[in-house]
Amino acid sequence: MPRYFFDFARNDEVASDNVGLTLLDHQAAFEEATMACGEMIRTIDGHLQPGDRWRMEVTDEAGKLIYRLLFMAESSE
Repeated sequence: MPRYFFDFARNDEVASDNVGLTLLDHQAAFEEATMACGEMIRTIDGHLQPGDRWRMEVTDEAGKLIYRLLFMAESSE
């Protein structure tokens, strides 16, 4: 089974995944990424500010980008 890595960035802070997870396929990696992003967003607990940016990148063992999930808070003012 392939190994996937989930790197996370909030604004300019980056957390690299050096361990990864062994998962069945790309779809399983996407599901894992969406669950992890949901949990991270829940931890914001009212601290999200306009202009905040979150990003998760899922890569394979060769470092190839498989998915990029983006979340941004914007103000219309």
